[in-house]
Amino acid sequence: MRRRLTTRLLILLHRVVRHPLLVSTTLFVVVSLGLAFEIHLAERDQGPPYDTFSSTLKGIIPVLIISGMDVPQPQTLAGLLCSYLLMILGVVYIAVLTAAITTEFVIYRLGWGLTMGKVKFEKHILICGWMDRSREVLNQLFAPDLADPRPVVIIDPQIKAPPLDHPLLKAVQGDPTDWTVLEQANARHAKSAIILADRQAGDPNAADARSLLIALAVETLQPDVYSCVEVLNPDNVVHFERANVDEVISVSEISNRLVVQAALSPGVSKVIVDMLTFGEGEEVYKVPVPEAFVGSTFAELAGVLMSERGIVLIGVLSGGEVIRSERCRWTFKPQDAVFVLAEDQPTGLEELRRTA
Repeated sequence: MRRRLTTRLLILLHRVVRHPLLVSTTLFVVVSLGLAFEIHLAERDQGPPYDTFSSTLKGIIPVLIISGMDVPQPQTLAGLLCSYLLMILGVVYIAVLTAAITTEFVIYRLGWGLTMGKVKFEKHILICGWMDRSREVLNQLFAPDLADPRPVVIIDPQIKAPPLDHPLLKAVQGDPTDWTVLEQANARHAKSAIILADRQAGDPNAADARSLLIALAVETLQPDVYSCVEVLNPDNVVHFERANVDEVISVSEISNRLVVQAALSPGVSKVIVDMLTFGEGEEVYKVPVPEAFVGSTFAELAGVLMSERGIVLIGVLSGGEVIRSERCRWTFKPQDAVFVLAEDQPTGLEELRRTA
């Protein structure tokens, strides 16, 4: 019996600690009513304004709210002491209320976007792993050139708050290989996943192994997600391809090829960087082939895009494969997409019509 009573008291104490503002408000109301009743008992024989309990309540409101004696002072010693206690009680409660509001505001700002429940975003982009250089990734994903940016969810064990104040950005603190964490980030309804390599790791193979585990977890939970993984060691690319990763970006391999191109064609690296950077010059975008051009050739669409929109057509994607041979003679099929070079994300291309 005693143990059960102790348990109930501990549960009650735990609830009290979790809701300090509610408890302090309840105590404030109860004590105020008690002191008001004591004033009424002490002053009811002295006449107004404390002769009735209702008039006493009206009289103590200024004392509680503004802590001032803007009402007639009680005539008895007991009434006077109770009125001073009410004054002190009002000051203490206002201080507690102010502190509670300030605390909640600070917690909100420190943890803005760090969700504790399940993310509500759908068709969003997952960023698995967070480093200082990842800030540039966010700047590109939320670039003004993008007409319809997708929501972004960052998953990282050490993240404390999103690094950018944006309504389409949320952060989940946890291990991206953990299914519970992925469920919290609503990975089942994600559109894409960006898995960044930990370049600060001493061993590139260890960093790639970590990225591979994350890719396997994401791909297993959501097979339709379009996964993009950064790989440090080119020899590990084959392992990611076997894990059904959609695009594997080998940093060293791309860097080596870019250096060679820059040596053979000076300035080419600046052009490529400009093409891949949103907000500066022209960028590469993937858009569906306008319905009116299904059955037409690459050259026909390229001419219309350049003459009517000033957009350069640079590539074709058909059935998930990039068309490399005889591209200019390619005849577009339904569901084909094209890569274009434009200043902003192209819109309204379905309005284009073939020239006679």
